[in-house]
Amino acid sequence: MHTERDETPTKSRVARLKTFGELIDVHIGDICDVGKSPRRSKAAALDMLQRHLGKCNIAALDRERLILFGRERAAQGAGPMTLGIDIGFIEPILSHAAAVHGHETID
Repeated sequence: MHTERDETPTKSRVARLKTFGELIDVHIGDICDVGKSPRRSKAAALDMLQRHLGKCNIAALDRERLILFGRERAAQGAGPMTLGIDIGFIEPILSHAAAVHGHETID
């Protein structure tokens, strides 16, 4: 008998996910499952993304929402390099959901 963990990831399990925070959770869970838990800086960045964008509907995570996110972070004192790093963590989460779980990501 197979458990959900033993089975090949299915589109249906991840297709139900609606928020970016849920994709972050799946990403963290998957990397922990292979024994590669996020190091301190990545964990902090994912936690920050969870706080700022976690409740955002995946479909609403568009260019305008990312600009707003950047402005919010800049108002908190984040400089251009930090903003680039922050935004740089978003793409791998979306790519992971698409590649590993077949989740349709935004364009």
